Amino acid sequence: MKKVSIIVPVYNTAEFLPAVFESLFSQTYEDLEMIVIDDGSTDNSADICREYAKKDLRIKFFRTENRGVSAARNFGIEAAGGDFIMFLDSDDTYTSDAVEKLVAAAEEYDADIVSAGIVRTDGKNEHIQKCTVFSGEVEGDELYSVLGEAFLGKDAALCSFIDKLYRADFLKERNIAFPALRSGEDTVFALEAMICASKMYFLNNHFFYRYFANGDSFTQKKLSLEERIEYSNLFFAECEKLMGKYGLTFLESAFSGRCALAVYDFVMNAVGREDLSKKECLSAIDTVCKQTYYTGRINKEILKKHSFRVRFTARLAAAGKVYAMYLFASLLKTVKRLKKRV
Repeated sequence: MKKVSIIVPVYNTAEFLPAVFESLFSQTYEDLEMIVIDDGSTDNSADICREYAKKDLRIKFFRTENRGVSAARNFGIEAAGGDFIMFLDSDDTYTSDAVEKLVAAAEEYDADIVSAGIVRTDGKNEHIQKCTVFSGEVEGDELYSVLGEAFLGKDAALCSFIDKLYRADFLKERNIAFPALRSGEDTVFALEAMICASKMYFLNNHFFYRYFANGDSFTQKKLSLEERIEYSNLFFAECEKLMGKYGLTFLESAFSGRCALAVYDFVMNAVGREDLSKKECLSAIDTVCKQTYYTGRINKEILKKHSFRVRFTARLAAAGKVYAMYLFASLLKTVKRLKKRV
């Protein structure tokens, strides 16, 4: 039986940790090591982790000074002694058969990466997220198609790293690590891993990762538009580095498609902010239109791969139609609210 290292970075998530550990203890696959890194928590997370470590010797607990989630995960990769590596955030959980099914697929198909699916929940509603483009074994020239779709960014499950199992020697030999970003570091990691993979396997009927939309997490916090643009710029710079590092010029078109998606996200976030007046919202959308790094790269051909709402928003932004964007985004927001009520 191959050993699996599960890396769990922890930072001020004391209330969620019991559920996290119970989901690990419930795994039907037993040859595990759980590498838990407390990243300088200021609550009692470290104490809780120590107590659980006493209950199960498979837990390797480390406490470090606060350096961010990327550093914590990279620490975990270096400390991992397993044949495979998985990641679990400290406010999420696995289904009990998660490790067993992913290892079985990796062994049967000799894959560097096995990708499955995610169940997103806010505690009340659940939404399944899976890769809709690929299934089964993917290798050779087909991997170029995977990269194109991944850099486009349309398929969120494809770009995720948490719904995947990785061969440990593959990650370590290729020196694949998380960059020091405040946002998007997980996507960059997933993209580089897919670039380097010789074979992937998509286990599309298995949704093992339960992602909890924690309102206190960094990705859920209400950042200002300026902060979102700043973090997005850093993320895009890392993506461009990857294309340059591996000579992937053919991905530039798909990358332009991700720019359109960023414009849509910026606008929808601005309209969704309850703390902004209409005037402030229009000002924010005007700021988005002036981000020529994004709006100047919008390509009609690549936009065909996106949904109508993304295509239309991107075209309005490229044309500088601020008020039209506001009306369209407000309509989308209203439709979304009505669907929730139904």
